[in-house]
Amino acid sequence: MKQKRAVSLRFSLSTAMTAMVLITTLVMGTAAFLNARNRMREDLNVKIQLLATSIAAGISAREHHDLNDPSQMEGEIYQEIKNRFRRIIDQEPRIGYIYSFRRLADGTLVFVLDSGDDPEDQSPIGMVYDESFPTLTQAFEPPYQAHVDPDITEDEYGTWLSAYAPVLWPDGSLEGVLGVDMIASDIIAQERRLLLVMALITLGVSTLGIAGGTYLSRRIVEPLSILADDMGQIRNLQLNETRLGTSNIVEVQTMETALSNMKKGLRSFKRYVPSDVVTQLINRETEARLGTEIHSITSFFSDLENFTTVSEKLGPDLVTKLLGPYLQMLTEHLQSRGATVDKFIGDAVVAFWGAPNPVPDHPLVACTAALDANEMLSTLNKTWKELDIPPLSTRIGMNTGEALVGNIGFEERLSYTALGDTMNLAARLESLNKLYGTRILVGESTYRAASPRIPGRFVDKVAVKGKTVGTELYEIFWEKDLPREWDQFLAVYTPALHYYQEGSFAQAIAGIERALSILPDDGPARVLLGRSRRYLADPPESISTWSGVTVLQDK
Repeated sequence: MKQKRAVSLRFSLSTAMTAMVLITTLVMGTAAFLNARNRMREDLNVKIQLLATSIAAGISAREHHDLNDPSQMEGEIYQEIKNRFRRIIDQEPRIGYIYSFRRLADGTLVFVLDSGDDPEDQSPIGMVYDESFPTLTQAFEPPYQAHVDPDITEDEYGTWLSAYAPVLWPDGSLEGVLGVDMIASDIIAQERRLLLVMALITLGVSTLGIAGGTYLSRRIVEPLSILADDMGQIRNLQLNETRLGTSNIVEVQTMETALSNMKKGLRSFKRYVPSDVVTQLINRETEARLGTEIHSITSFFSDLENFTTVSEKLGPDLVTKLLGPYLQMLTEHLQSRGATVDKFIGDAVVAFWGAPNPVPDHPLVACTAALDANEMLSTLNKTWKELDIPPLSTRIGMNTGEALVGNIGFEERLSYTALGDTMNLAARLESLNKLYGTRILVGESTYRAASPRIPGRFVDKVAVKGKTVGTELYEIFWEKDLPREWDQFLAVYTPALHYYQEGSFAQAIAGIERALSILPDDGPARVLLGRSRRYLADPPESISTWSGVTVLQDK
Protein backbone atom coordinates (compact mmCIF):
# COMPACT_ATOMS: atom_id res chain seq x y z
CA MET A 1 0.00 0.00 0.00
CA LYS A 2 1.34 3.43 -0.98
CA GLN A 3 2.26 5.48 2.07
CA LYS A 4 0.93 8.99 2.44
CA ARG A 5 3.36 11.89 2.67
CA ALA A 6 4.71 11.92 6.22
CA VAL A 7 4.89 14.98 8.42
CA SER A 8 6.29 15.51 11.90
CA LEU A 9 4.08 14.88 14.90
CA ARG A 10 5.27 18.20 16.36
CA PHE A 11 3.46 20.03 13.56
CA SER A 12 0.19 18.43 14.59
CA LEU A 13 0.68 19.43 18.23
CA SER A 14 -0.79 22.81 17.24
CA THR A 15 -4.11 21.17 18.03
CA ALA A 16 -3.32 22.08 21.65
CA MET A 17 -4.62 25.51 20.66
CA THR A 18 -8.15 24.35 21.25
CA ALA A 19 -7.46 23.35 24.84
CA MET A 20 -5.42 26.50 25.46
CA VAL A 21 -8.20 28.75 24.16
CA LEU A 22 -10.81 26.93 26.20
CA ILE A 23 -8.76 26.98 29.40
CA THR A 24 -7.70 30.60 28.92
CA THR A 25 -11.23 31.86 28.34
CA LEU A 26 -12.56 29.84 31.24
CA VAL A 27 -9.83 31.10 33.59
CA MET A 28 -10.17 34.71 32.47
CA GLY A 29 -13.96 34.61 32.54
CA THR A 30 -13.98 32.99 35.98
CA ALA A 31 -11.42 35.47 37.29
CA ALA A 32 -13.39 38.43 35.91
CA PHE A 33 -16.62 37.13 37.39
CA LEU A 34 -15.10 36.45 40.80
CA ASN A 35 -13.39 39.84 40.83
CA ALA A 36 -16.61 41.67 39.97
CA ARG A 37 -18.60 39.65 42.45
CA ASN A 38 -16.07 40.23 45.23
CA ARG A 39 -16.09 43.96 44.58
CA MET A 40 -19.89 44.11 44.75
CA ARG A 41 -19.93 42.10 47.95
CA GLU A 42 -17.13 44.15 49.50
CA ASP A 43 -19.06 47.33 48.76
CA LEU A 44 -22.16 45.82 50.35
CA ASN A 45 -20.16 44.63 53.37
CA VAL A 46 -18.67 48.05 53.94
CA LYS A 47 -22.05 49.72 53.61
CA ILE A 48 -23.88 47.42 56.03
CA GLN A 49 -20.99 47.54 58.49
CA LEU A 50 -21.07 51.37 58.54
CA LEU A 51 -24.85 51.36 58.88
CA ALA A 52 -24.80 48.91 61.79
CA THR A 53 -22.04 50.88 63.54
CA SER A 54 -23.79 54.24 63.15
CA ILE A 55 -27.17 52.89 64.24
CA ALA A 56 -25.63 51.19 67.30
CA ALA A 57 -23.79 54.39 68.20
CA GLY A 58 -27.11 56.29 68.26
CA ILE A 59 -28.62 53.99 70.91
CA SER A 60 -28.22 54.96 74.56
CA ALA A 61 -26.76 52.09 76.58
CA ARG A 62 -28.75 53.27 79.60
CA GLU A 63 -32.07 53.27 77.69
CA HIS A 64 -31.23 49.87 76.19
CA HIS A 65 -30.33 48.52 79.63
CA ASP A 66 -33.63 49.70 81.14
CA LEU A 67 -35.75 47.81 78.58
CA ASN A 68 -36.44 44.51 80.38
CA ASP A 69 -40.16 43.76 80.09
CA PRO A 70 -42.48 43.28 77.09
CA SER A 71 -44.88 45.84 78.62
CA GLN A 72 -42.25 48.53 77.91
CA MET A 73 -42.71 48.05 74.16
CA GLU A 74 -45.59 50.54 74.24
CA GLY A 75 -43.53 52.99 76.27
CA GLU A 76 -42.07 56.26 75.04
CA ILE A 77 -38.43 55.14 74.95
CA TYR A 78 -39.06 51.92 72.97
CA GLN A 79 -41.37 53.67 70.49
CA GLU A 80 -38.94 56.57 70.01
CA ILE A 81 -36.11 54.15 69.15
CA LYS A 82 -38.42 52.11 66.90
CA ASN A 83 -39.47 55.26 65.02
CA ARG A 84 -35.79 56.07 64.55
CA PHE A 85 -35.33 52.60 63.03
CA ARG A 86 -38.26 53.18 60.68
CA ARG A 87 -36.76 56.45 59.41
CA ILE A 88 -33.47 54.69 58.70
CA ILE A 89 -35.30 51.92 56.82
CA ASP A 90 -37.23 54.50 54.79
CA GLN A 91 -33.95 56.16 53.79
CA GLU A 92 -32.35 52.81 52.91
CA PRO A 93 -35.11 50.50 51.52
CA ARG A 94 -32.71 47.56 51.27
CA ILE A 95 -32.63 47.32 55.09
CA GLY A 96 -35.15 44.68 56.08
CA TYR A 97 -34.86 44.48 59.87
CA ILE A 98 -33.09 46.23 62.76
CA TYR A 99 -33.04 44.55 66.16
CA SER A 100 -30.88 44.11 69.22
CA PHE A 101 -29.85 41.40 71.72
CA ARG A 102 -28.74 41.19 75.31
CA ARG A 103 -26.76 38.29 76.77
CA LEU A 104 -27.96 37.09 80.15
CA ALA A 105 -25.72 35.81 82.89
CA ASP A 106 -26.29 32.20 81.84
CA GLY A 107 -25.25 33.04 78.26
CA THR A 108 -28.78 33.06 76.82
CA LEU A 109 -29.49 35.62 74.11
CA VAL A 110 -32.76 37.58 74.34
CA PHE A 111 -34.30 40.21 72.09
CA VAL A 112 -34.54 43.81 73.25
CA LEU A 113 -35.36 46.01 70.22
CA ASP A 114 -37.17 45.08 67.00
CA SER A 115 -38.11 47.32 64.09
CA GLY A 116 -40.91 45.03 62.91
CA ASP A 117 -44.53 46.23 62.91
CA ASP A 118 -46.30 42.95 62.31
CA PRO A 119 -47.06 41.33 65.69
CA GLU A 120 -46.64 37.87 64.17
CA ASP A 121 -43.19 38.81 62.93
CA GLN A 122 -42.07 40.91 65.88
CA SER A 123 -39.75 39.64 68.62
CA PRO A 124 -40.84 41.03 72.04
CA ILE A 125 -38.48 42.14 74.79
CA GLY A 126 -37.02 39.11 76.58
CA MET A 127 -37.83 36.60 73.84
CA VAL A 128 -35.08 33.94 73.75
CA TYR A 129 -33.07 33.73 70.54
CA ASP A 130 -32.18 30.05 70.28
CA GLU A 131 -29.98 30.20 67.16
CA SER A 132 -26.28 30.91 67.14
CA PHE A 133 -24.04 32.25 64.39
CA PRO A 134 -20.25 32.69 64.56
CA THR A 135 -20.54 36.35 63.52
CA LEU A 136 -23.10 37.12 66.23
CA THR A 137 -20.99 35.31 68.84
CA GLN A 138 -17.94 37.34 67.83
CA ALA A 139 -19.88 40.61 68.33
CA PHE A 140 -20.29 39.73 72.03
CA GLU A 141 -16.56 39.10 72.47
CA PRO A 142 -13.87 41.77 72.92
CA PRO A 143 -12.58 43.74 71.19
CA TYR A 144 -16.09 45.02 70.60
CA GLN A 145 -16.56 46.00 66.98
CA ALA A 146 -18.90 45.49 64.06
CA HIS A 147 -18.93 42.11 62.29
CA VAL A 148 -20.50 41.13 58.96
CA ASP A 149 -21.62 37.61 57.99
CA PRO A 150 -19.11 36.11 55.52
CA ASP A 151 -21.84 34.81 53.21
CA ILE A 152 -25.23 35.82 51.96
CA THR A 153 -27.91 33.55 53.38
CA GLU A 154 -31.35 32.54 52.11
CA ASP A 155 -34.34 31.60 54.23
CA GLU A 156 -38.11 31.54 53.96
CA TYR A 157 -38.22 35.32 54.38
CA GLY A 158 -35.74 36.25 51.65
CA THR A 159 -32.05 36.68 50.80
CA TRP A 160 -30.02 38.56 53.42
CA LEU A 161 -26.65 39.84 54.48
CA SER A 162 -26.45 40.51 58.24
CA ALA A 163 -24.15 42.74 60.31
CA TYR A 164 -23.79 43.07 64.09
CA ALA A 165 -22.42 46.10 65.99
CA PRO A 166 -21.92 46.59 69.77
CA VAL A 167 -24.04 48.92 71.91
CA LEU A 168 -21.46 50.27 74.38
CA TRP A 169 -21.44 52.04 77.72
CA PRO A 170 -19.38 55.23 77.98
CA ASP A 171 -16.58 53.24 79.60
CA GLY A 172 -16.40 50.92 76.58
CA SER A 173 -18.08 47.93 78.19
CA LEU A 174 -20.73 46.01 76.27
CA GLU A 175 -24.43 46.51 76.89
CA GLY A 176 -25.85 44.64 73.90
CA VAL A 177 -25.48 43.93 70.19
CA LEU A 178 -27.47 45.54 67.38
CA GLY A 179 -28.26 43.52 64.27
CA VAL A 180 -29.07 44.74 60.77
CA ASP A 181 -30.45 42.50 58.00
CA MET A 182 -30.00 43.93 54.52
CA ILE A 183 -31.87 42.55 51.51
CA ALA A 184 -29.27 41.02 49.15
CA SER A 185 -31.50 39.61 46.41
CA ASP A 186 -30.49 42.42 44.04
CA ILE A 187 -26.83 41.51 44.54
CA ILE A 188 -27.57 37.85 43.74
CA ALA A 189 -29.51 38.94 40.64
CA GLN A 190 -26.60 41.10 39.49
CA GLU A 191 -24.19 38.22 40.05
CA ARG A 192 -26.37 35.91 37.99
CA ARG A 193 -26.59 38.42 35.15
CA LEU A 194 -22.84 38.88 35.29
CA LEU A 195 -22.32 35.13 35.30
CA LEU A 196 -24.57 34.75 32.27
CA VAL A 197 -22.65 37.43 30.36
CA MET A 198 -19.33 35.82 31.24
CA ALA A 199 -20.64 32.39 30.23
CA LEU A 200 -21.83 33.71 26.86
CA ILE A 201 -18.48 35.39 26.22
CA THR A 202 -16.62 32.22 27.24
CA LEU A 203 -18.88 30.09 25.06
CA GLY A 204 -18.38 32.34 22.04
CA VAL A 205 -14.61 32.48 22.33
CA SER A 206 -14.38 28.75 23.06
CA THR A 207 -16.57 27.92 20.05
CA LEU A 208 -14.28 29.89 17.75
CA GLY A 209 -11.20 28.24 19.23
CA ILE A 210 -12.68 24.75 19.01
CA ALA A 211 -13.82 25.31 15.44
CA GLY A 212 -10.32 26.42 14.48
CA GLY A 213 -8.66 23.42 16.13
CA THR A 214 -11.09 20.66 15.13
CA TYR A 215 -9.42 19.85 11.83
CA LEU A 216 -5.93 19.65 13.31
CA SER A 217 -7.07 17.58 16.31
CA ARG A 218 -8.80 15.08 14.03
CA ARG A 219 -5.54 14.36 12.25
CA ILE A 220 -4.08 12.96 15.48
CA VAL A 221 -7.13 11.68 17.36
CA GLU A 222 -8.45 9.37 14.64
CA PRO A 223 -5.28 7.31 14.01
CA LEU A 224 -4.46 7.16 17.71
CA SER A 225 -7.99 5.95 18.45
CA ILE A 226 -7.53 3.12 15.94
CA LEU A 227 -4.24 2.16 17.58
CA ALA A 228 -5.83 2.33 21.03
CA ASP A 229 -8.63 -0.01 19.91
CA ASP A 230 -6.10 -2.45 18.49
CA MET A 231 -4.09 -2.37 21.71
CA GLY A 232 -7.25 -2.98 23.73
CA GLN A 233 -8.03 -6.03 21.59
CA ILE A 234 -4.57 -7.42 22.31
CA ARG A 235 -5.52 -7.71 26.00
CA ASN A 236 -8.08 -10.32 24.91
CA LEU A 237 -5.74 -11.88 22.33
CA GLN A 238 -7.81 -10.58 19.42
CA LEU A 239 -4.92 -10.33 17.03
CA ASN A 240 -6.36 -9.19 13.70
CA GLU A 241 -4.07 -7.34 11.32
CA THR A 242 -3.40 -3.70 12.20
CA ARG A 243 -5.01 -1.29 9.75
CA LEU A 244 -1.93 0.38 8.24
CA GLY A 245 -2.04 3.67 6.34
CA THR A 246 -4.53 5.40 8.64
CA SER A 247 -2.30 8.44 9.21
CA ASN A 248 0.37 10.47 7.44
CA ILE A 249 2.20 11.27 10.67
CA VAL A 250 5.63 9.62 10.85
CA GLU A 251 5.41 8.70 14.53
CA VAL A 252 1.94 7.20 14.16
CA GLN A 253 3.03 5.10 11.17
CA THR A 254 5.98 3.82 13.22
CA MET A 255 3.60 2.80 16.02
CA GLU A 256 1.32 1.03 13.54
CA THR A 257 4.19 -0.99 12.13
CA ALA A 258 5.47 -1.92 15.61
CA LEU A 259 1.96 -2.96 16.70
CA SER A 260 1.51 -5.13 13.61
CA ASN A 261 4.82 -6.90 14.25
CA MET A 262 3.91 -7.43 17.91
CA LYS A 263 0.62 -9.06 16.89
CA LYS A 264 2.46 -11.45 14.59
CA GLY A 265 4.71 -12.47 17.46
CA LEU A 266 1.77 -12.93 19.84
CA ARG A 267 -0.10 -15.04 17.28
CA SER A 268 2.89 -17.37 17.17
CA PHE A 269 3.26 -17.27 20.96
CA LYS A 270 -0.42 -18.12 21.40
CA ARG A 271 0.07 -21.38 19.51
CA TYR A 272 2.51 -22.63 22.15
CA VAL A 273 1.03 -21.30 25.40
CA PRO A 274 -2.55 -21.60 26.74
CA SER A 275 -4.40 -18.47 25.63
CA ASP A 276 -5.89 -17.92 29.09
CA VAL A 277 -2.40 -17.70 30.53
CA VAL A 278 -1.26 -15.25 27.87
CA THR A 279 -4.36 -13.09 28.37
CA GLN A 280 -3.85 -13.05 32.12
CA LEU A 281 -0.20 -12.04 31.76
CA ILE A 282 -1.16 -9.18 29.46
CA ASN A 283 -3.98 -7.97 31.71
CA ARG A 284 -1.80 -8.16 34.81
CA GLU A 285 0.92 -6.17 33.04
CA THR A 286 3.51 -8.29 34.83
CA GLU A 287 6.28 -10.55 33.64
CA ALA A 288 5.90 -14.32 34.02
CA ARG A 289 7.89 -15.64 36.98
CA LEU A 290 8.93 -19.09 38.11
CA GLY A 291 6.56 -20.35 40.82
CA THR A 292 3.32 -22.18 41.59
CA GLU A 293 0.21 -21.72 43.70
CA ILE A 294 -2.26 -24.20 45.16
CA HIS A 295 -5.59 -24.21 43.29
CA SER A 296 -8.65 -26.41 43.42
CA ILE A 297 -8.95 -27.78 39.89
CA THR A 298 -10.59 -30.49 37.83
CA SER A 299 -7.97 -32.21 35.68
CA PHE A 300 -8.65 -33.73 32.27
CA PHE A 301 -6.70 -36.36 30.29
CA SER A 302 -7.91 -37.69 26.96
CA ASP A 303 -6.53 -40.16 24.46
CA LEU A 304 -7.68 -41.49 21.11
CA GLU A 305 -8.33 -45.20 21.37
CA ASN A 306 -6.15 -47.31 19.03
CA PHE A 307 -4.69 -44.17 17.42
CA THR A 308 -1.17 -45.61 17.33
CA THR A 309 -2.36 -48.72 15.50
CA VAL A 310 -4.41 -46.68 13.02
CA SER A 311 -1.64 -44.12 12.39
CA GLU A 312 0.85 -46.86 11.51
CA LYS A 313 -1.41 -47.83 8.61
CA LEU A 314 -1.74 -44.23 7.37
CA GLY A 315 0.73 -42.02 5.59
CA PRO A 316 2.00 -38.75 7.11
CA ASP A 317 -0.56 -36.69 5.18
CA LEU A 318 -3.50 -38.70 6.46
CA VAL A 319 -2.20 -38.58 10.02
CA THR A 320 -2.09 -34.77 9.73
CA LYS A 321 -5.61 -34.64 8.33
CA LEU A 322 -6.84 -36.86 11.14
CA LEU A 323 -5.00 -35.45 14.15
CA GLY A 324 -5.08 -31.73 13.31
CA PRO A 325 -8.89 -31.40 13.07
CA TYR A 326 -9.34 -33.59 16.14
CA LEU A 327 -7.00 -31.56 18.34
CA GLN A 328 -8.48 -28.30 17.05
CA MET A 329 -12.02 -29.46 17.71
CA LEU A 330 -11.27 -30.70 21.21
CA THR A 331 -9.15 -27.68 22.15
CA GLU A 332 -11.71 -25.13 20.99
CA HIS A 333 -14.46 -27.08 22.71
CA LEU A 334 -12.62 -27.25 26.04
CA GLN A 335 -11.57 -23.61 25.92
CA SER A 336 -15.15 -22.55 25.18
CA ARG A 337 -16.09 -24.26 28.47
CA GLY A 338 -13.44 -22.35 30.44
CA ALA A 339 -10.67 -24.97 30.43
CA THR A 340 -6.96 -24.26 30.27
CA VAL A 341 -5.47 -26.58 27.66
CA ASP A 342 -2.09 -27.49 29.10
CA LYS A 343 -0.38 -29.56 26.45
CA PHE A 344 -0.61 -32.15 23.68
CA ILE A 345 1.18 -35.46 24.11
CA GLY A 346 0.84 -37.01 20.69
CA ASP A 347 -2.91 -37.47 20.33
CA ALA A 348 -3.47 -36.99 24.08
CA VAL A 349 -4.82 -33.70 25.43
CA VAL A 350 -4.11 -32.47 28.97
CA ALA A 351 -6.30 -29.70 30.38
CA PHE A 352 -7.74 -28.44 33.65
CA TRP A 353 -10.41 -26.11 35.03
CA GLY A 354 -9.95 -23.65 37.91
CA ALA A 355 -6.71 -21.86 36.98
CA PRO A 356 -5.49 -19.34 36.02
CA ASN A 357 -9.09 -18.09 35.94
CA PRO A 358 -11.64 -19.39 38.47
CA VAL A 359 -14.46 -21.51 37.04
CA PRO A 360 -17.56 -21.87 39.27
CA ASP A 361 -18.72 -25.51 39.65
CA HIS A 362 -15.74 -26.70 37.59
CA PRO A 363 -16.39 -30.43 38.28
CA LEU A 364 -19.84 -30.10 36.72
CA VAL A 365 -18.52 -27.96 33.85
CA ALA A 366 -15.74 -30.48 33.18
CA CYS A 367 -18.08 -33.49 33.16
CA THR A 368 -20.45 -31.76 30.78
CA ALA A 369 -17.59 -30.78 28.49
CA ALA A 370 -16.22 -34.32 28.45
CA LEU A 371 -19.59 -35.88 27.61
CA ASP A 372 -20.21 -33.35 24.83
CA ALA A 373 -16.70 -33.87 23.44
CA ASN A 374 -17.42 -37.57 22.95
CA GLU A 375 -20.55 -36.68 21.00
CA MET A 376 -18.65 -34.18 18.85
CA LEU A 377 -16.19 -36.88 17.83
CA SER A 378 -18.95 -38.60 15.91
CA THR A 379 -18.93 -35.67 13.44
CA LEU A 380 -15.24 -36.19 12.75
CA ASN A 381 -15.75 -39.92 12.35
CA LYS A 382 -18.07 -39.18 9.45
CA THR A 383 -15.33 -37.13 7.78
CA TRP A 384 -12.69 -39.77 8.45
CA LYS A 385 -14.93 -42.45 6.99
CA GLU A 386 -14.60 -40.73 3.60
CA LEU A 387 -10.80 -41.16 3.97
CA ASP A 388 -11.20 -44.88 4.79
CA ILE A 389 -10.16 -44.25 8.39
CA PRO A 390 -11.93 -46.49 10.89
CA PRO A 391 -14.05 -44.71 13.52
CA LEU A 392 -12.17 -43.68 16.64
CA SER A 393 -13.33 -42.95 20.14
CA THR A 394 -11.88 -40.87 22.95
CA ARG A 395 -11.03 -42.17 26.40
CA ILE A 396 -11.16 -39.52 29.15
CA GLY A 397 -10.10 -39.49 32.79
CA MET A 398 -10.91 -36.64 35.21
CA ASN A 399 -10.29 -35.89 38.85
CA THR A 400 -10.95 -32.96 41.22
CA GLY A 401 -8.70 -31.74 44.00
CA GLU A 402 -5.89 -29.41 44.90
CA ALA A 403 -2.86 -29.07 42.65
CA LEU A 404 0.23 -26.93 42.26
CA VAL A 405 -0.49 -24.67 39.30
CA GLY A 406 1.91 -22.19 37.78
CA ASN A 407 5.14 -21.73 35.90
CA ILE A 408 7.76 -24.46 36.14
CA GLY A 409 11.11 -24.76 34.41
CA PHE A 410 13.78 -22.07 34.70
CA GLU A 411 13.87 -18.31 34.19
CA GLU A 412 14.57 -18.46 30.44
CA ARG A 413 12.08 -21.23 29.68
CA LEU A 414 8.79 -21.60 31.52
CA SER A 415 5.82 -23.92 31.14
CA TYR A 416 2.44 -23.16 32.67
CA THR A 417 1.09 -26.46 33.99
CA ALA A 418 -0.44 -28.28 36.95
CA LEU A 419 1.32 -30.83 39.15
CA GLY A 420 0.33 -33.27 41.87
CA ASP A 421 -1.83 -36.28 42.66
CA THR A 422 -4.94 -34.64 41.20
CA MET A 423 -3.31 -34.60 37.78
CA ASN A 424 -1.67 -38.02 38.20
CA LEU A 425 -4.92 -39.74 39.14
CA ALA A 426 -6.73 -38.27 36.13
CA ALA A 427 -4.02 -39.73 33.90
CA ARG A 428 -4.43 -43.13 35.59
CA LEU A 429 -8.19 -43.00 35.16
CA GLU A 430 -7.81 -42.29 31.47
CA SER A 431 -5.68 -45.45 31.14
CA LEU A 432 -8.14 -47.52 33.21
CA ASN A 433 -10.85 -46.91 30.58
CA LYS A 434 -9.03 -49.49 28.47
CA LEU A 435 -9.26 -52.06 31.28
CA TYR A 436 -12.95 -51.49 32.03
CA GLY A 437 -14.10 -50.86 28.48
CA THR A 438 -15.46 -47.43 29.43
CA ARG A 439 -15.21 -44.01 27.77
CA ILE A 440 -15.12 -41.57 30.70
CA LEU A 441 -13.94 -42.38 34.20
CA VAL A 442 -13.89 -39.78 36.98
CA GLY A 443 -12.65 -39.78 40.53
CA GLU A 444 -14.90 -39.80 43.56
CA SER A 445 -14.41 -36.08 44.28
CA THR A 446 -15.44 -35.14 40.75
CA TYR A 447 -18.48 -37.40 40.75
CA ARG A 448 -19.69 -36.25 44.17
CA ALA A 449 -19.43 -32.59 43.12
CA ALA A 450 -21.19 -33.09 39.76
CA SER A 451 -23.97 -35.50 40.78
CA PRO A 452 -26.91 -35.76 40.63
CA ARG A 453 -26.89 -33.38 37.65
CA ILE A 454 -24.49 -35.74 35.88
CA PRO A 455 -25.69 -39.37 35.80
CA GLY A 456 -23.18 -42.13 36.43
CA ARG A 457 -22.44 -45.37 38.21
CA PHE A 458 -19.89 -46.76 40.61
CA VAL A 459 -17.33 -48.91 38.75
CA ASP A 460 -14.67 -50.07 41.19
CA LYS A 461 -12.45 -49.14 44.07
CA VAL A 462 -8.79 -49.38 43.18
CA ALA A 463 -5.39 -48.30 44.42
CA VAL A 464 -3.41 -47.09 41.42
CA LYS A 465 0.27 -47.87 41.12
CA GLY A 466 2.27 -46.11 43.79
CA LYS A 467 -0.73 -45.75 46.16
CA THR A 468 -2.01 -47.95 48.96
CA VAL A 469 -5.29 -46.14 49.67
CA GLY A 470 -8.14 -47.04 47.36
CA THR A 471 -10.10 -44.49 45.38
CA GLU A 472 -13.59 -44.95 43.95
CA LEU A 473 -14.03 -44.84 40.18
CA TYR A 474 -17.21 -43.70 38.48
CA GLU A 475 -18.37 -43.88 34.92
CA ILE A 476 -20.44 -40.90 33.68
CA PHE A 477 -22.75 -40.76 30.68
CA TRP A 478 -25.83 -39.08 29.28
CA GLU A 479 -28.99 -41.02 30.06
CA LYS A 480 -30.12 -40.70 26.45
CA ASP A 481 -27.11 -42.82 25.42
CA LEU A 482 -27.99 -45.75 27.71
CA PRO A 483 -29.53 -48.99 26.37
CA ARG A 484 -33.17 -49.66 27.07
CA GLU A 485 -32.26 -52.54 29.36
CA TRP A 486 -30.13 -50.34 31.62
CA ASP A 487 -32.50 -50.19 34.60
CA GLN A 488 -33.06 -53.95 34.41
CA PHE A 489 -29.29 -54.45 34.23
CA LEU A 490 -28.58 -52.23 37.26
CA ALA A 491 -31.23 -53.97 39.34
CA VAL A 492 -29.17 -57.17 39.07
CA TYR A 493 -25.65 -55.73 38.78
CA THR A 494 -25.73 -53.38 41.81
CA PRO A 495 -26.40 -56.13 44.40
CA ALA A 496 -23.73 -58.27 42.77
CA LEU A 497 -21.26 -55.40 43.12
CA HIS A 498 -22.07 -55.18 46.83
CA TYR A 499 -21.44 -58.91 47.22
CA TYR A 500 -18.05 -58.40 45.58
CA GLN A 501 -17.20 -55.52 47.93
CA GLU A 502 -18.14 -57.73 50.91
CA GLY A 503 -16.02 -60.64 49.70
CA SER A 504 -19.00 -62.88 48.89
CA PHE A 505 -17.58 -63.91 45.53
CA ALA A 506 -19.96 -66.81 44.79
CA GLN A 507 -23.02 -64.58 45.16
CA ALA A 508 -21.22 -61.86 43.17
CA ILE A 509 -20.54 -64.30 40.30
CA ALA A 510 -24.15 -65.42 40.17
CA GLY A 511 -25.41 -61.84 40.06
CA ILE A 512 -22.88 -60.65 37.48
CA GLU A 513 -23.66 -63.57 35.18
CA ARG A 514 -27.34 -62.65 35.30
CA ALA A 515 -26.42 -59.00 34.60
CA LEU A 516 -24.27 -59.98 31.61
CA SER A 517 -27.13 -62.01 30.23
CA ILE A 518 -28.95 -58.67 29.93
CA LEU A 519 -26.01 -56.57 28.65
CA PRO A 520 -23.31 -59.00 27.48
CA ASP A 521 -20.88 -56.23 26.43
CA ASP A 522 -20.74 -54.29 29.70
CA GLY A 523 -17.01 -53.83 30.40
CA PRO A 524 -17.01 -53.22 34.17
CA ALA A 525 -19.23 -56.29 34.69
CA ARG A 526 -16.83 -58.47 32.68
CA VAL A 527 -13.85 -57.21 34.72
CA LEU A 528 -15.70 -57.81 37.96
CA LEU A 529 -16.72 -61.31 36.89
CA GLY A 530 -13.13 -62.24 36.09
CA ARG A 531 -11.87 -61.02 39.44
CA SER A 532 -14.68 -62.72 41.36
CA ARG A 533 -13.91 -66.07 39.71
CA ARG A 534 -10.20 -65.63 40.41
CA TYR A 535 -10.77 -64.72 44.06
CA LEU A 536 -13.25 -67.56 44.51
CA ALA A 537 -10.63 -70.00 43.29
CA ASP A 538 -7.75 -68.26 45.08
CA PRO A 539 -9.13 -66.08 47.89
CA PRO A 540 -7.17 -62.98 48.95
CA GLU A 541 -4.74 -63.59 51.82
CA SER A 542 -6.66 -61.29 54.19
CA ILE A 543 -10.22 -62.14 53.31
CA SER A 544 -11.26 -61.17 56.85
CA THR A 545 -10.10 -57.62 56.19
CA TRP A 546 -11.15 -57.57 52.54
CA SER A 547 -12.27 -54.02 51.57
CA GLY A 548 -12.93 -54.54 47.90
CA VAL A 549 -9.87 -52.47 46.89
CA THR A 550 -7.92 -53.77 43.92
CA VAL A 551 -4.26 -52.77 43.82
CA LEU A 552 -3.19 -52.09 40.23
CA GLN A 553 0.40 -52.81 39.25
CA ASP A 554 0.29 -51.12 35.86
CA LYS A 555 0.02 -47.42 35.14
